[in-house]
Amino acid sequence: MLTPYQRISICKTLINTYKSYEKEKIRGVKKQNPRTKNLRPNLSQHTSS
Repeated sequence: MLTPYQRISICKTLINTYKSYEKEKIRGVKKQNPRTKNLRPNLSQHTSS
């Protein structure tokens, strides 16, 4: 059996890993956004020509 202190520490580590995972997801989305913005003008250029 785990002691209450061990349970708290495990919960804290899980929360921290989840928070870092969420930050990485947000970073990934931010990285992808400029790419999609760059693609849109290119697509419009292809359709116009």
